[in-house]
Formats: sequence, C-alpha cells, structure tokens
Amino acid sequence: MLSLSGRRIECNICIDIKHCHGEVMKIPKRQFPIGCIKTAKHNCLTDVPGIKVGHVTIIRDMKKPEAAVRTGVTAVLIGEVHEYPVAAGFFTLNGFGEFTGTRIIEETGWLDSPILLTNTHSVGNAYTGCIHWLMKQDPDFGYDFDTCVPVVAETDDSWLNDARHGIISPADAVQALDSAKSGPFVQGTVGAGTGMTTFDFAGGIGSSSRVVRAGKNYTLGVMALSNFGHMRDLIIDGRKAGIELDPLYPDSIKRGSSSGSCVVIAATDAPLLPQQLYQLAKRGGMGLAGTGSTAATTSGEFILALSLGNRAREEAGSTFTIRGAENSFMDCLYGAMIDATQEAVLNAISSGSSIKGRCGHQCPAFPAQDYSSRV
Repeated sequence: MLSLSGRRIECNICIDIKHCHGEVMKIPKRQFPIGCIKTAKHNCLTDVPGIKVGHVTIIRDMKKPEAAVRTGVTAVLIGEVHEYPVAAGFFTLNGFGEFTGTRIIEETGWLDSPILLTNTHSVGNAYTGCIHWLMKQDPDFGYDFDTCVPVVAETDDSWLNDARHGIISPADAVQALDSAKSGPFVQGTVGAGTGMTTFDFAGGIGSSSRVVRAGKNYTLGVMALSNFGHMRDLIIDGRKAGIELDPLYPDSIKRGSSSGSCVVIAATDAPLLPQQLYQLAKRGGMGLAGTGSTAATTSGEFILALSLGNRAREEAGSTFTIRGAENSFMDCLYGAMIDATQEAVLNAISSGSSIKGRCGHQCPAFPAQDYSSRV
C-alpha cells in the first residue's frame, strides 16, 4: 500500500500510484460485506459490462510545506457513449458542489459524455481535457457530430492538497481516459481520491457491486469519490464504529469539519427508464446515511445512476425503443443500491493508505484488521 513515511518523493514528479515501490498494487480485499445480496465478480463498478475506470495520481513535495500536492483525476468511460447515449438519472442530496453536465441529464434523461472526477479547482481543466479526448477519438467531433457538455464532478481535497492552483491539467484528464480499463481497479488513495478524507481516515475511491435477478441476472455497480464525515460519526454495518475509534486518535489528525463532499456513480445493465434511474439514485443517499453521513451544510453529495441496458440507438423512422422495469424488480435494485453505496464508501477507507499532506496534515489508514478482530 502507499506509504509516504520514509520515502523520498522528487519535487515536480508525477508518480503513478500503481507502480509505487516498483510493484503493481493489489486490488483491495473485501473487508466489510454489507447486506445479503450477492456481489458480482470483482465487487466493483466495472463488473457492469461496458464500464471502464482509469486513474492519474499526482504526488509532489514542494519546498514550502503548504504547497504539497496530493491529488488526481479518475475517469469513468462508457463505450460509444457520445454516439449512443445511455439512460441516466441524477439526484442531489445536498447541492454544495459542482457536477457539470447534469442539467442536460435532468432535462433529457440521457448521458452522452465520459465522466471525470477530480478536485474542486481542477473542474475546468478536466472539462477541457474531456473535449480534447473526444476530439482525439473522432476528428469530426463538433463538426459532423454534436458538441458535448462533459460531465465532471469534484470534491475538496484541500486538507491534504494545495488546491489553490488546480494542478490537474487537460493532459492528465486525457491520460485518465486513455488508461481506463475494464476489470478490477485500485481503490483508496488513488486518482481523484488521493487527497480525500473520509471520517478522518485516508481514502477517497471505493467501489462495490451487486447481482439482482429478474428472469436473468443483472449487475449493479457503484463507485464513490468519498470525502466527508467526522470519525465519531462512522457507522459500519449498523455498528457505531466511530464512537469506539474516535478516542484512539488525536484531534490533530482530524479535519475538524465535515465539509468535502461525496460523489456516487452507479451503473447497471438492467434496462431502466430515466425516472427509474432518478429513483435509484435517491436510494444512494440512504446508503450514504448508512455510513454516518449527515449531508453536512458544506458537503455536496450527488448521485448519478446510469442504465447501459437502454441506449439511444435510432431505428426506422428516427425512433428508438427503450424498456423499463416493473416495481418489484425496482424494489430489489433499491436494496442493492443502498448496500453497494455503503460498501463503496467503506471500501474507500479500508483500501486507503496513511498519507501526509500540506502543512504537515496527516491522515491515518483505517485499521481494518485490528477493527475486524475486535468485532
């Protein structure tokens, strides 16, 4: 796992977290199974066919301790999404934050852009990078095809990262999209989650998945960029773990504010209508509450849900057909969404590595093994 103690990091060098210490980091072991619904193969968002995830991680130590960089960008890529949009629903639990492109989703019920996650002051460069990447994929983009409003979401990593200058460049966003792959991906202090803090523990990227049956098996995958909460409020599978853990850590390592936000991306191969996806996204808020979130005043909490089972492919007469799910199946998906969202947040911290950032601020790794042995 990534540990900054005892390791010299060259100034102005970008380090790919997957290759720290000269070896590829292992995918996190499942620490906290939530609920009784079966997970898919890798227990992550990319279990949904057609979804890919990529990270770029930037760690830089500067001469001035307040200028340390601990940040990154994470890309979620859906194949051919600009040419064949997917059905989408968006829910705002607390609107203190930025999530570009969502007004079009709310208006039309469709997503036609890759998704990028990053820090608050890097939204603009990530947005520009997404456009550059789309132009690279198709030189006729913006000419023969419609332009695109990229979907970029942010959380505030300024406790550990010098966020004043944005840091993330358009080229970093392009690299994250280029690196996106199917299959399991690294979680915790990586990509957009590098400088994020959840319940005062390190780790910002977490993911989980569930399999729900309705005549055939369908997969629901969830990924969270998690950056919220006080340690004392942490709940693990209904247990008030934070009350037990909070006295064990000094106040100096705690952020002191629950501001920071959480972004949840959910996807399924089940054919759902945009309104059904909006309803599904709302259940993500219940999952966040299950971990101890109060949707604090300055903690923007947003959930985007997608259906790759409904794509806008024109048929005869310039029309296309989409399908929906009956209520009983939606109820099953609601439970899966709540459980997977909870577990995604817990995976963000159980996969995180202790990290020291700007001004000497420190963020400990969650003591997963010690905690598991105690309960």
